Amino acid sequence: MCDYEGHGSHWKCLVEDLDKAEDEWLRPTLTNGRVIDKWSSGPLAMREAVGIAWPDTPLRILSIVVGETGQDGQPGNVFASAFPWAAHGTRHCLVIDNVQSWSNGLEGWITASFPEGDGPSLTFFDTRFYANKDRYAVGKEMDFILGAVAYQATVVHPEPVFIEKIETIRAMRAGSEREGDDSPIEVQMAGAAILFPRDDLSPGDHEFQGPVREVQTFDLSGRQITRLSVTLSRIHERESEDVNVTIYVEEGHWGSNERPLPGADVQGMLWLQGYLSELE
Repeated sequence: MCDYEGHGSHWKCLVEDLDKAEDEWLRPTLTNGRVIDKWSSGPLAMREAVGIAWPDTPLRILSIVVGETGQDGQPGNVFASAFPWAAHGTRHCLVIDNVQSWSNGLEGWITASFPEGDGPSLTFFDTRFYANKDRYAVGKEMDFILGAVAYQATVVHPEPVFIEKIETIRAMRAGSEREGDDSPIEVQMAGAAILFPRDDLSPGDHEFQGPVREVQTFDLSGRQITRLSVTLSRIHERESEDVNVTIYVEEGHWGSNERPLPGADVQGMLWLQGYLSELE
């Protein structure tokens, strides 16, 4: 089992006290949730899995139930996993580079890139892996819905950065009208789109900074959630194509009292997710 398998850290996007997650989220999901996969009722087939989601909001909880044989030898349905699920996200066409299954065979990570090699490579947790794992193949182009849940987010007011190293300045200005000018180069950070994978943490965890495109708020079982559309990367080879991702921030996970409006810059840490768009 990979050290990063499991959802303990992911639940911290919603709750600080993990001991309360079972009563606050897991039991209501299994009791009141809606089955999002085909299920005729009754015991599931051996290792067959379905998802149960609750409540009916853009960010919700997804529980995975799997068919197992009980100690009495009879078939039954067993709780396997649960996590915060960004059910509403942003559609992107991606090419699969790698598929990494968890040891339970029900969950996994996808690494994918944009067609024609443009843009960043993304690693994300596939929230519907249990339903689609047999459909994936390296090199296959598929549409995914990308979303993220923030561990922490803050409105920022970035100051410009100055490049002062002479060798770098000369290389950047070579062949331009300002060749020979060794004065510092100013780089504006406002509006910058940055998505930085944290390889020391779980795959799918990223630091980010980007401009906000849209802002909405909604209630998730008594908690205020802010839904943001944020530009996290830009594909310069394609005119005016931004990589926008839907990010959810629980009210207690803002780093300050300031809240973003469209056009503001936000930064923080997020857990990136995705699933096949045809299951949207």
